[in-house]
Amino acid sequence: MQKEIGLAGRCGFALLAVAIVALPIALFAKAIEIEAFSAVAVVWLLVAAVMILGDSITEITLWKATIKRDVQAAKVARAEVEAVRDELRVAVKSLVDSTEIAFSMSLSVESPDEILERRARAVERLQEFAEPDPVKLREWREELKKLP
Repeated sequence: MQKEIGLAGRCGFALLAVAIVALPIALFAKAIEIEAFSAVAVVWLLVAAVMILGDSITEITLWKATIKRDVQAAKVARAEVEAVRDELRVAVKSLVDSTEIAFSMSLSVESPDEILERRARAVERLQEFAEPDPVKLREWREELKKLP
């Protein structure tokens, strides 16, 4: 199975091509000195290698400093954090909507049915966020209906 190369990998190959083709041309055309060629080529080749192999590199060691990374765990953690963020956005939106409705009910009584419907939708979103299990959610809603 072949992995698809991402944007970083494609940029790495482009940088590698420039380092292999353009830098020697500049050196032979006497546009740059050998010292500049060596320095730039080494840096560009290292950066290109890191960009191309970025997902497969798990540990980088320079003298006594070590950087370890687990790409898969980082991707899973990021996905979980984004999912929690999205759920919190929905909850905050519902809370804000409910607060706005409460204030609007106290200030105007022009369309109580519309306001009550918006409030009910906001409360439903908050309930779904608070209790993701559908069975427990249904039981909770039945308990709330029994309240006076």
